[in-house]
Amino acid sequence: IKKRDLTVAQLGHIRDHAEVAAGMVDFYNVDQPWSIDEDDFVIKGSTWQDNFDMNEFLDRIGVVATDINWGDGS
Repeated sequence: IKKRDLTVAQLGHIRDHAEVAAGMVDFYNVDQPWSIDEDDFVIKGSTWQDNFDMNEFLDRIGVVATDINWGDGS
């Protein structure tokens, strides 16, 4: 996700997604977080498994779906 498309709060929530999700009602698998990497322009996550529902999490914190690039990591 391009950082310019996110608020400061959304960036913080993504960085600390497991802790933030643990405080949400009906959010499961918070003990299986994604790896989060970022540079000056983008923040991205990766996982070997998809047990943590990052799509739902991003929706809940208000990230616009069309701002997300769901690549395969290559």
